[in-house]
Amino acid sequence: MVLSPSPILVVSSDEAYRRTMAEAFRASDIQVVEASTPSGARGILGERDVAMIVADWSFFGNDVTATCTRLRIAHPKLVIVLHSERSDVQSQVDGYAHGVDDYWPKPQSFDLLIAKSRALLRRCSQEAMIEQPLVLGRARIDLLRRTITRGSVVHTLSEKEYGILCVLRLEHGSPVRRETLMARVWGTDVMSNSRTVDNYILALRRKIEVHHGNPKYLLTVPGIGYRLVEP
Repeated sequence: MVLSPSPILVVSSDEAYRRTMAEAFRASDIQVVEASTPSGARGILGERDVAMIVADWSFFGNDVTATCTRLRIAHPKLVIVLHSERSDVQSQVDGYAHGVDDYWPKPQSFDLLIAKSRALLRRCSQEAMIEQPLVLGRARIDLLRRTITRGSVVHTLSEKEYGILCVLRLEHGSPVRRETLMARVWGTDVMSNSRTVDNYILALRRKIEVHHGNPKYLLTVPGIGYRLVEP
C-alpha cells in the first residue's frame, strides 16, 4: 500500500546528515525533498503538498510554539517531527507540548527512523481515508459518523460493523482473510469465530447492497474471506 503520494521534507543545515537521511528514505521507497534552511523549507511547503516534515530544532528557532502554530494553520494535516541532539526529557516534553507529532533525539538508527516514519504516514493515511465518505451505489457510508444512508433510511453502524468496514477499506480492494478480520476487529475475544464474521458481513450487505444476495461491493473471496470494491 502506498502510504502517501506526497513526500517527506527533511530540513537540516548539516548537509552530510541531511543527505544521508534523505538517501535512507529513498532507499525505502519513501519520497523525500530536502531543505537546508528555514526559508528554503517554507518555500517548498508553499509550492507543493508535503506529508511530513522532519526538521532540526534550528528550524523552529527560539519560538517553537509560534512556528508550530503557523505550520498547523497553513498545513493542518502536516505531520511535524522535531529532530534534535537535545535528548533530555524536558526538551522532548517541550516538543510535544508545542504541537509536534513526534520527537526524534539524535543519534538514532536510520532503520528506526524509517519505521517511525512509516507508522506516522500510515496513521495519517488511515485518518484521511476514514474522513472521506464512501459511496457504493445508492449507499453512502460515513465512517466518521458511523452511519450508512440509503435513500431516506439511515442505519447506525455497530462497533464491529464499523471495524470491518475500516479494515476492508484500508486494504484498497485486496482480499482480507476472516482470521485477519477477527484479529483486527475482535482482538482477543475468544468467544468469536469465523461464522460471526460471516453474520456481520451479511448484516452489512443488507444495509449497503440493493440485492444483498447478489452483492456488487462487499464480495466474498472463496477460500479466503472478503473484499470491498469501490467504484
